[in-house]
Amino acid sequence: MGEKFQILLLDDQQLMVDSLARCLNASGYKVFKATNEKDALNCVARENIDLLVLDIELEVGNGFDVYAQANHLNDSVSLPVIFMTGNMSERYQVLLEQVDGAGFLSKPFSPSQMIDLIEQKLTASHQS
Repeated sequence: MGEKFQILLLDDQQLMVDSLARCLNASGYKVFKATNEKDALNCVARENIDLLVLDIELEVGNGFDVYAQANHLNDSVSLPVIFMTGNMSERYQVLLEQVDGAGFLSKPFSPSQMIDLIEQKLTASHQS
C-alpha cells in the first residue's frame, strides 16, 4: 500500500466514532477520533490531517464551525471535508452548499458509501 492518508473523524456518539474508525482502519487509513470540537481541533493543530469527516450536529457546536476553525489552524488551506448527519435541515443544506467541494453522507449510510466518498475526495484533493 502507498501513502497512508490521515483522517480526522468527529462525531459526538462514541459508538459511531468507533464503528467508523474500524471500517477506515480496515481500509488502510490512519484515523484520529474525536467526540467533541476541542479534541478535533487539537488533533488538527498537531497532526497532518488529509481529510475531515465531521458530524454536523454536535452536543456543543457543529461540524461547520469545526471545519472553519480547522482551516484557520491549517493556514487557511481548505481541507477536504465530508459532513454527515441524520437530520438534514434547510439551514444545513444552505451551509453545505457554501463549502466548496464538500461531501455529504446521510445517516444511516453503508461503510462502502463512506469509503467511496473518502476516496473521491482524497483523489480530487491530491490532483489539485
